[in-house]
Amino acid sequence: MKKLVIAIIAIIILIAFAPKIIGVKVANERAKLFAQLNAAKGISVKNTGYTASWFGAQSISEVTFSLAQHDIDDITVIVDEQLSFGPIIVTKDDWFLALGYSEVKLHSSSALIDEEVMTFINKSLHLSTRLTFTNDVIAKVKTDEISFEDGNTQFNAAPAIGEFSVKNYKDFIGQLSWGGLVLKNNEGQLTIGQVSADTQQSVVSGNYLQGTAILSGDANFFVESIEFRDINGNEMFSLQKLLFASAVSVHDELLKLELSHRAAEMVALGQTFNKPNVDIILADLDVNALQELNNLLANTPMGSADVSAEFRQQILLLAEKFIEKEPSLNITDLSVVTDSGKILSELTLTIDKQLFDNQNLMSVVSALNVDAKGNAPADFFSQFGVTAMINRFVEQGYLIKQDNLLSFVAKYSQAQLSLNGKVIQY
Repeated sequence: MKKLVIAIIAIIILIAFAPKIIGVKVANERAKLFAQLNAAKGISVKNTGYTASWFGAQSISEVTFSLAQHDIDDITVIVDEQLSFGPIIVTKDDWFLALGYSEVKLHSSSALIDEEVMTFINKSLHLSTRLTFTNDVIAKVKTDEISFEDGNTQFNAAPAIGEFSVKNYKDFIGQLSWGGLVLKNNEGQLTIGQVSADTQQSVVSGNYLQGTAILSGDANFFVESIEFRDINGNEMFSLQKLLFASAVSVHDELLKLELSHRAAEMVALGQTFNKPNVDIILADLDVNALQELNNLLANTPMGSADVSAEFRQQILLLAEKFIEKEPSLNITDLSVVTDSGKILSELTLTIDKQLFDNQNLMSVVSALNVDAKGNAPADFFSQFGVTAMINRFVEQGYLIKQDNLLSFVAKYSQAQLSLNGKVIQY
């Protein structure tokens, strides 16, 4: 029994002293973060006040964004944080084990941002961060429902919640969910349905905070619906079950980017289209050249005449490096299903490195090779009154018609375009 009492007392003492020890750890990690941010171009962070207690701290920091190159005065945001030290942290909504936790309020010292706006943001936007025992930083963003009326305009945005985690500034995981919005005015009503997004990415090279990082991984963005109706309730435009997806992979220092767009249905200009799809693959992109380009863009003041000649020369050298790896762009599926049938096209773009002149960037026009093909039901075009024009294209050989199907094969090589083997003069 005596040993149990001693053990309990030891645990209580450990828990009691832990916040003080952890507070030092949290302060050190924050100093590392500030150093990383200050190394980034266009941003500076200065801690103007840090008052620590046994179980937490009050921190005031100034974050200044330099926008001089855009002819805009600097914007300074005051970040007011209430920190709590672990190992056990209790908030008004939850409790968890962590090194540290902070709730954030924002203020502005810039004339460009009205303090009334910041008050509204702080009322509706809730920011918090958590530092785990493995030094992961987890940021949580919540917004309340936002509604207001201004004359004939009515606006209502549903709540949103997002959580994003960062590990060693190398690995990123994030999820976002938003209920959408309704905007009404004297022209009609715009409605956006449920929105969700998720991403899981890792830094391949470069620095994320400095804006030079190359990321690999997946990202998805889904919208349940987007609709616009006129003042009489007529549907003018809509998209149902819209999905954007991207996947980036790197192998043998070559990057591959896959982009996909999907929708269940699209209504526009009085027409209904089913399953509009776009699949794009950008392959064999030199990662090292891309990193050089990122560094160049991050460190070059845009619009400066003094560096423009040197900038153009560096772009030429990088273009040669990219083309040496023979990158390709493939649109593997550009299609939509109509009441008349499916419209489908494909395209492949490559660059002949033998025809590229590294002293003349415009030589890439002659070095391009493009192959494309597609088909569509002829009945689809008859509703637009262009049947006579389509028939002339068929007679001239620019389109091929077989039964009710129109098709083409296009090729662009050495600055010459041909359709179905017939050279286009221009």
